[in-house]
Amino acid sequence: MTSVSSRASTKQKAGVLKLILIEGSIAKESDVQLDLYVAVETPNQKGKTKTLAGRSKQKPPKWNQIFDISVHYIGDEIKLFLFDEDVDNDNLVGSTAIELSTLCIHSGVDSWIVLDKEGEQTAAVHLKATWVPTLPASPDKSDLQAKMSQSVVKKKDEVKPEPMIRQGSVQHKIPKLSLERSTSNP
Repeated sequence: MTSVSSRASTKQKAGVLKLILIEGSIAKESDVQLDLYVAVETPNQKGKTKTLAGRSKQKPPKWNQIFDISVHYIGDEIKLFLFDEDVDNDNLVGSTAIELSTLCIHSGVDSWIVLDKEGEQTAAVHLKATWVPTLPASPDKSDLQAKMSQSVVKKKDEVKPEPMIRQGSVQHKIPKLSLERSTSNP
């Protein structure tokens, strides 16, 4: 699993997107060999695949790399950048931005995503995505106790005594007890 750097966040996450970058495809024929990697970026995290040297249209990159991405809001965007790594400066081959909600679906996604540069399709990336939503946060203990006490407390007029308790098919009468306050001292 690829490590993804994360900015600290106090918001609770909506879930985890398991993103697998499988392979890539270059749109144009070229004699130039490319050293390709994909950078992945969300508002809270950044990561990148390993660099695959000597790739071309005839020899496409195959990363098969997994990213676990913490998603705080599925309306945010995930950005994919395909770079050619060079010693002095990495060159952008193509990029795209996708709303996370298109990937955060229960049935999962297995799709080729088109990358472009200056309006021209330059490459595509094959990815699979699996969405694992976070369970709702458990309520604070004091909140839970307050809700329980509200549901148990009833007005005196609303409470009607049950004269019988049923246990299986046998009935037992419950004797009524009366508590009287004694006013005399012994």
